[in-house]
Amino acid sequence: MSARFEELGWRQTPIGEISLRRRFDPTVRADVYEVKLGDEYLMSSLFTVAERELSRLGLGRTPGDRLDVLVGGLGLGYTAREALLDKRIRTLTVIEYSDAVIDWHRQELLPDTAGLAGDPRVEFVCADFFAAAAGPVGFDQARPGRVYDALLLDIDHSPRHTSCTDRMPRSTPARACGRSRITWSRAAPSRCGPTTHPMMGSALFWNPRSSMSRRGRSCSTTR
Repeated sequence: MSARFEELGWRQTPIGEISLRRRFDPTVRADVYEVKLGDEYLMSSLFTVAERELSRLGLGRTPGDRLDVLVGGLGLGYTAREALLDKRIRTLTVIEYSDAVIDWHRQELLPDTAGLAGDPRVEFVCADFFAAAAGPVGFDQARPGRVYDALLLDIDHSPRHTSCTDRMPRSTPARACGRSRITWSRAAPSRCGPTTHPMMGSALFWNPRSSMSRRGRSCSTTR
C-alpha cells in the first residue's frame, strides 16, 4: 500500500497556487490523483468519464483521415489520452495554461496517462488558449493561421461558468477549426440549443453524468 497522502507538485502561478496530490482512497482501494487551485478542486482521477467521452463522441462526429486535433486544456491528460485511441490521429496539439501541469506529465507523475509527453503525435504548448485563439498567429507559432480538423475544449465548467472570464476575448477561434468544435458542460441539458460557448460558437457536449445524457440524449454539434 502506498502512503495515504503525498503532494507531488506545487507551483505559484498568476492565477494562484496550483498543486498535484496523490491520496489513497480506502473506498476504491486505489490511489487518487487530484489537482487543486488554491482551495478549489479542479479535477480528480476518480471522475474522468466526461473528459474521455468528450474525445470519443467528438472525434466520432469528425469525418476524415489523418486528423490534426487541437485540445484546449491538458489537466490530468484523460481527454488527450482518449483522443489518441483514435487511429486517425496524425497530430494532437494540447494547449495548457500552466507550465506546472505540463511538467507533471513530462515527469510521468500521472500513471494513468503516462507516455503522453513521449508520444510523437503529441505536442504540448504552454499558452493561454483564449488569448491564442484571438491572436493573429493562432495556436502554432511555426504555422500562423493553422487550421485543425477538430477542437476539443476542456477548460470551462459550462458555457456560462467559465474559468477565464477576465481574459476571454470577444472573437471566436472558429477559423482554427475546419470541421468540429466540441466542449463539455455541467449546465442543465434543457439549455441545449440556445446556449453556446462564447468562444466556440456551436458545439456543445453535455456532461454524460447528467440524467438526460444517461438516457442517450447527450447534445453535441459539429460542422
